[in-house]
Amino acid sequence: MYINIFKFRLLYKISSFFIVFLLSSCSQSFLNHSIPGTHNEISSNGTVEMVEESFAQFQDIPIPQGSIMNIEETLLLGERETWIGRLVISNPLKPAKLFDFYKQKLTNFNWNEITSVRSTISVLTYSLNDRIMTIQIQPIKYGQYQSSINITMSPRLLSNKQPTN
Repeated sequence: MYINIFKFRLLYKISSFFIVFLLSSCSQSFLNHSIPGTHNEISSNGTVEMVEESFAQFQDIPIPQGSIMNIEETLLLGERETWIGRLVISNPLKPAKLFDFYKQKLTNFNWNEITSVRSTISVLTYSLNDRIMTIQIQPIKYGQYQSSINITMSPRLLSNKQPTN
């Protein structure tokens, strides 16, 4: 009987240690694969603005302040105004605030709204020249971050249909 209690306690301690180890390694993984950081940049009107270093290459879309890029889920091809792919970021603002942010700011970047749906998982779709952008905003609960933003940029398909006479 004494040996069974000893084995149970030992098993309990080992499994508790293993669970704590796994949980702590998950939180470190998230932090190691996210890119925060800022630098100063002079805007067109001459004022100095803080720009997220990881987002400085995205000059054709607005990035909300406080965002961090999720490197593991992001896939980008191209650069500057010709990039395509998926940009995944986390932000401390609530999804409703981010929805309003994009609705207001994208017109400043000359994007034309195609459609938008405000919901628990909101979706906005825009076009500019030969590209289509879809933004998906959903709530998350991870520390200080409240929203996940998935921005998918793709080339516009050109119609190959011949005109009918």
